Amino acid sequence: MLAVTAAAAVLPMAAPSTAGADTTADLRVESYVLPAGAPVPSLEELQSAEGRERLRRTATAAEPGAALAQETVGPAASSAPLSRRPSGSPPADATTGVRQRAALGPTATAPEPARTMTYDECVKGLGSDKKFYVKSRFAVCNGASFLQTWTRNGQPVGTSMFNVRALGTVAKNSRTITFQ
Repeated sequence: MLAVTAAAAVLPMAAPSTAGADTTADLRVESYVLPAGAPVPSLEELQSAEGRERLRRTATAAEPGAALAQETVGPAASSAPLSRRPSGSPPADATTGVRQRAALGPTATAPEPARTMTYDECVKGLGSDKKFYVKSRFAVCNGASFLQTWTRNGQPVGTSMFNVRALGTVAKNSRTITFQ
């Protein structure tokens, strides 16, 4: 809270003076949500109509909820169209794997699933186009890049951006998820 208050106190002092400036200019900010690792266009690219359209297409493809998993049912299924891509698929050698597990019988065990994830694993897992990365049922992350385009009279004059990554993990013998 103190950091936010201190930042708010500094911002007015850093603002440029409007004395002598054109006060009739139409100043606006357009905000876009992009996939976590998507390339961010430069100001020069945004000053062309093609660059702005490319940014809009990238942001539209990144909108959360654009398509739901195929297995979504109930009231949630009516909020967006179902994805054409399956959420998961069996490995290519699924038949062989089933036979091998059956041959092992009740002594077969599965390895302990991962319960931790590093920031670098999250960034690598998200790549430049994924909304979520699931390392295991106990370690997941998501992220997005937020881009603001500052325009004057409809022409981009500046940009700012920030990235958000959220890592969720569950410790052994716990039912509590911890977010970083």
